[in-house]
Amino acid sequence: MALGTILITFVPGYDQIGIIAPLLVVIGRLLQGFSAGVEMGGVSVYLSEIATDKNRGFITS
Repeated sequence: MALGTILITFVPGYDQIGIIAPLLVVIGRLLQGFSAGVEMGGVSVYLSEIATDKNRGFITS
């Protein structure tokens, strides 16, 4: 997630590097999305393990 955020933060503007600027921003956003997606699986398993039997579905969702 940090690499995507850093990439978005430090990409020069369109007037400096042209069409590559928005492409780099899209790549940064994709990196952020993929890293968030990878995190979601582990977090869901962890939450289901620590939840009580009564609230397991609610807490995991």
